[in-house]
Amino acid sequence: MKTYNSRQFVLRFLILIAILLGSMHSKCEDFVLRRKAIVYNFSKNEYKAANQNWAITQNAQGELFFGNTFGLLHYDGYNWRMHKLKDQMAIRSVFADNDGKIYIGGHEEFGYWQYNNIGELLYHSVSSTLPSSHYFKNEDIWSITKIDGKIYFRSFARIYVLNNDKITVIDPNNSIFTFHEIKGVPYIFLMNKGFHRITNDFLLEKDFALAEFDNFNVTSTIEIGDSLIIATDKKGLYLKVRQTISKWNCEANQLLKDLQINQVLYHSRQIVVGTISDGVYIFSEQGKLISHYNKSNGLQNNTVLKMLFDSNHKLWIALDKGIDLIDLEQAVDLYEDETGTLGSVYSSAVFNKRLYLGTNHGIFSTPWPPNTKNKLPIHYHTNTKGQCWNIYNSGNQLLFGHNDGTFSTGQPELEKVSPISGGAGMTINPSNGLLYQCTYIGIAIYQKNPKGLWVFHKMLQNTSSPLKFLEFDYEGNLWASHLYKHLFRYKLNTTGDTIINTDVFGKQQGFFSNYDINVFKIDKRIVFTNNGQLFTYDDISKKIIPYRSYEKQLEDYARARLIYELPNQEYWFAKNSGFRGFRQDNDSLISIGNIQYSNLKQSAVDLFENISKLESNQYLLGLEDGFCICNIAASKGNEKQLMHLKIRSAQAFGPKGDVQALHINNQHKVSVPHNHNNLKIELSAPGIYSNSVKFYYSIDQKGNWKTVNSNILELNNLNWGSYNISLKAIDEHSNMVAFNNYSFRINRPLMLHPLIIIVYFIIAGLLIVAFRRITNIRIKQQKLIYLKKLKQQNEAQIIKMNNQLLQSKVADKSKELASYTMLLKRKNEVLTELKYEIEQLELSKTKSNLLTKAKAIKIINSNLSDKNDLEAFNLHFNEGYDNFIVKLKQKHPEITPNDMRLCAFLRMNLATKEIAVLLNLSPRSVEVKRYRLRKKLGLATEDNLTNYLMEF
Repeated sequence: MKTYNSRQFVLRFLILIAILLGSMHSKCEDFVLRRKAIVYNFSKNEYKAANQNWAITQNAQGELFFGNTFGLLHYDGYNWRMHKLKDQMAIRSVFADNDGKIYIGGHEEFGYWQYNNIGELLYHSVSSTLPSSHYFKNEDIWSITKIDGKIYFRSFARIYVLNNDKITVIDPNNSIFTFHEIKGVPYIFLMNKGFHRITNDFLLEKDFALAEFDNFNVTSTIEIGDSLIIATDKKGLYLKVRQTISKWNCEANQLLKDLQINQVLYHSRQIVVGTISDGVYIFSEQGKLISHYNKSNGLQNNTVLKMLFDSNHKLWIALDKGIDLIDLEQAVDLYEDETGTLGSVYSSAVFNKRLYLGTNHGIFSTPWPPNTKNKLPIHYHTNTKGQCWNIYNSGNQLLFGHNDGTFSTGQPELEKVSPISGGAGMTINPSNGLLYQCTYIGIAIYQKNPKGLWVFHKMLQNTSSPLKFLEFDYEGNLWASHLYKHLFRYKLNTTGDTIINTDVFGKQQGFFSNYDINVFKIDKRIVFTNNGQLFTYDDISKKIIPYRSYEKQLEDYARARLIYELPNQEYWFAKNSGFRGFRQDNDSLISIGNIQYSNLKQSAVDLFENISKLESNQYLLGLEDGFCICNIAASKGNEKQLMHLKIRSAQAFGPKGDVQALHINNQHKVSVPHNHNNLKIELSAPGIYSNSVKFYYSIDQKGNWKTVNSNILELNNLNWGSYNISLKAIDEHSNMVAFNNYSFRINRPLMLHPLIIIVYFIIAGLLIVAFRRITNIRIKQQKLIYLKKLKQQNEAQIIKMNNQLLQSKVADKSKELASYTMLLKRKNEVLTELKYEIEQLELSKTKSNLLTKAKAIKIINSNLSDKNDLEAFNLHFNEGYDNFIVKLKQKHPEITPNDMRLCAFLRMNLATKEIAVLLNLSPRSVEVKRYRLRKKLGLATEDNLTNYLMEF
């Protein structure tokens, strides 16, 4: 129930929209639709200068220069620039010479601008070289002409001739109205005195053959074959054929009789007249009006100050208010619905010598081909009021899918053949030959009546969704695009009137989005568009996959939303910016044309861009307000135009943001410091009049083109070396291509300069030699140090061994001394004890006993103080204590042998009692000796005697 209600809501919503659109055209009768010019307007808000533009010129590179009230206005096809004279002087005249100089004339000033090597326009005054005695008569230079290598500057008072850097002044003492070139001869027209030739000697000669114009004001002269057309400001056009002069009897003079003519040009067998009050008239060579442009049909202003045909045959118009451009050769007929009667065109087709237009106001038609392109009589089929969505050409009839049903040709007026509203896309089922049509409520089926005309048959069963596109695949499945969401694949029964299975496809099945999925056919293959990508159905994997077969050939149009299949295997791909057509050729697509809405200054109804083929090379595009007819063959012929790719400037940036301007002329070898390896190159495309050009570059010379951002190419962090940057410009409107290249060299860093590298090698060689020498010296030194160290180690080892041996010997001697001392001590103890015992014996005091006792005591005493024992002790002591006695004697020569012996015992760290035994003294006597010894040695009270002796 919810699904049914939603469908009913969508149906009612669409019907309401169609009713509202149709109601905008409450009453419509037959009317005339006029062909309108496509005029490109450039206002002062765009070019950033004054309204008034006095003159136009174009240089060999396609750049345009305008004399503007504020200065020299410059247009390079991409940007507008203003170059000012001193005091912001107005520039009244400009002329671009082939040598690159842009001559200008202003108030009491004339000279030229010229590019320097870095792309800057610099001004050089010529008038300043006049003699100081020369004075101007309040003069403005109003025209500049080059004839036979001489530059003629015209003011109202004088002619200044620049020849080989020398200025000649011609002063006729009469007001000079205009300057002319007739058959290669310079002429001036003097007010009330007529035409005068300027001779090779810069003299003036009256031309009496043209004396008839003495009292006129001649503005222009043009040569057509042997004829000379002379334009006067208010008396119209005159014709001079050989020697006969007459007022030109033609339509042009009838139209211009009340107008003031300012300039006349002759181009491509057309006479172009610029007027002061009514814009531009275009006449044939016979003087018949071709077209007329003024403020009512496109110009910004009716006052034409100057005109110029550029190198691509486009007419530039300098106006009193702005600058306009008209492409007179543009193969487009624009029919703009200015009154809103026709409405927006959604579909079109030619049938039985009539052009039918399906619009949001109904169905209209006009005889085709027309009797005249300038005016189309439009007939309104009054019974078709409302929205017409689609026109289907079956060969013998047209079917019009309409909000109120489907209409058909076949009668004087269109008749309704189906009541089902919202008819859109149609396709024939190859299985049963029936015609299927999308509608608001499902799919309508048509069959042929006995007359072979399609009539409504029935609705396809089991669907009621609003649909917009239908296609059958080779298996007989019907693919249908929902008006908003999802894609359906219907499997039909054998009779083709009932759906027996429905598959729904969306984002989950491989599309980018569930919305706006459109189905078409390319070479019998089902393809889909969704969110700027082509898809197809893979029968093997049973999945939706990107379709990339023609991606490279389609380029940007691989992102097209709509695809129209037209006769002769043509496929036109539509985006909101325009169309591009291709012809099927075996397995490839060949581009046959490109139509951009911006070129037409128009747009189509969004999401309903449409195109139809009228004749072999003629196509009709439906627009929001009318339609246009494009001749692709003529358009392709016009593509052979001139577009230049110019390098405007090149700059190199250093690490601190410092800028170095580079030469832009490839004749100069451009060298860039290595630390300025960030380049910015500004590009332009003279010959193009809109920002429709895209720039590309290749740095690897392998054809790998990369897009330039806007018109500024930035190359950062370039390595040193030589570069040759290939540049390419492509105009999206005309498909014109231009190439250029820019060569430069990033210098080697100073440290990598060949001479520096040689120096590096020399230094490296010297360093290697020095290193080897130093290394050899160090090796020798290290060897000597090692040998010395080894010797020292050996000597130390020997000393150590000797010390160890000596210490061993000393230890042995010490042991011997200790043993000897102990033995000596023991001996003295025994002798002392023996002496004591003898002295204690109570013998008879006979002489014999007394003598014997005394003798025994004497023997004992002599052994207690045996000199040999002392010498033996000294010998052992010196050997064990490293000549202690010798050292002590050297420091204290005053000490006695007994002192020496006491010192030795103290050095051996013997106790007082032990010393007393060895010396055969009492301990008290030893203490006294110690005291005296301290005095001799000069020790203080707090000094330890034993510690002092230990130091020896």
